[in-house]
Amino acid sequence: MQKIKRSWLTDVSMSYSEYRELLDDLLLANKTTGDDQSEERISYASLNQKRMQRLDKATMPSGLSSFKIKGKVGVMIITEGWCGDSAQIVPWFEQYLELYQPEVKSYFILRDDNPQVMDSFLTNGTRGIPKFVFFNEETLDVLALWGPRPEKIQKWFLSMKEEQPGLSKDEYGLQLHQFYTKDKGHEVIADLQRVFQSLSV
Repeated sequence: MQKIKRSWLTDVSMSYSEYRELLDDLLLANKTTGDDQSEERISYASLNQKRMQRLDKATMPSGLSSFKIKGKVGVMIITEGWCGDSAQIVPWFEQYLELYQPEVKSYFILRDDNPQVMDSFLTNGTRGIPKFVFFNEETLDVLALWGPRPEKIQKWFLSMKEEQPGLSKDEYGLQLHQFYTKDKGHEVIADLQRVFQSLSV
């Protein structure tokens, strides 16, 4: 069974509030996370902060459930401040934890600063983020992996790209974010609820 390393949690991870504070501080200095400090990346990061601020205050989808989890579970979230999918997903997840699984702790880790961590959890050979790694806090065994995008949204996105070849990266991104906005967190939470259900007693 795959395991995570304790040092990833103690040495390079941060809480959600610390992660958000880091992004705010970097933007004040006209920077973002990672090595790419281009105007484009910083612009994405700025827009993502506004998205997360809005979603932090959004109303959760109705009809959700909490699950009695077997053992003590933590979630390592590999992400970056400029990642648009992360901005659309992480606030919903944090709200869900607070309301329905408050005993589960999240650990945020920056992808580009920690390639060893990221390369342990590739998606089809790529460094797709956000990547959620559910693990046992005591044994460090990996229990489940999720990401970088809800299954239904990923299927729609790939289909949309096939139907509309030749669009620019920004045009594809615009349609993706419009989908997230219309969905209002339903697919994000539905996918993550299924993971928690699979870990329940």
